[in-house]
Amino acid sequence: MFRIGDKVTTRNYGVCVIQDIVEKFFADEKKTYFVLDNLYNNPLRKSIKIYILVDKAEEQMRHVLSKKDILELIDSFNEIQELKIPEFRHRRNVFEELYKSGDIKLHCQLIKSLYLLDMEFKAKSKTLPFKDKEYFDKLKATVYDEFAYVLDILPSEVEDFIKEKLAKNAYEN
Repeated sequence: MFRIGDKVTTRNYGVCVIQDIVEKFFADEKKTYFVLDNLYNNPLRKSIKIYILVDKAEEQMRHVLSKKDILELIDSFNEIQELKIPEFRHRRNVFEELYKSGDIKLHCQLIKSLYLLDMEFKAKSKTLPFKDKEYFDKLKATVYDEFAYVLDILPSEVEDFIKEKLAKNAYEN
């Protein structure tokens, strides 16, 4: 159940706060919406009021993870299986399906896979294909916003935080 003041994350808008619950008429039908406001001013997203149908809320948003859950997720990054899909169209279709799922673990799997793919391309003095880069940027913005909010750091600090935590875990083991 969602309430005014809850911090939620959405696939397309990242971390938001529920500001209000309103009723609006469209085509002579009254519908109830959650009104969300972005917590981060991310350049990939416009600063707009977001309306999510109350009836569709469970599909389109979820409560942000706890700090414990995020730290456990980061600790599991080394075990996350990379998706190696060499054929671009097939990769795009698989990535689109996983992106639409809204599942944070699948999003982290995509980020890891795209990060490693980007490293492969850079090693060949090439750049990531446009669609792959687009997914990579959208995923990082959404996931990093949530991590930043919960860990009380800036979104720009998340990648370094993850690298440091993984390095520390490797050193301790």
